[in-house]
Amino acid sequence: MKLATKTLVSLLVASATMSRQPTLGIERLEEKRNQRLERLLSRHDRKCELRASIFGIDPAEFRRLNKKQSLKSLAIEYGFLDLASYRKALHGKIRDELHRRGWSASRIEARLDRG
Repeated sequence: MKLATKTLVSLLVASATMSRQPTLGIERLEEKRNQRLERLLSRHDRKCELRASIFGIDPAEFRRLNKKQSLKSLAIEYGFLDLASYRKALHGKIRDELHRRGWSASRIEARLDRG
């Protein structure tokens, strides 16, 4: 993955913040949160490497499918129960990538605590 470490940290904080805040069953808030996260991802993950790796497909294939289907239907098609489980997988993938780049678990947690 060719994303900068600083970008990965920003995405980690954003995904953690969005998954922590309860929506209390209000679909409109959850939809806005999903759109905000996708906007961040589309800006920073321009080549779709991160999102495609979660689904286990080629980035070009992900771009093609994402033009035809919504992210929710893609997530369900590739084995996720809903978008919340997709966000958890995304958060885990970012954490794994930071571990691979030499970040310790305590350093990641300290960064998440700072916000």
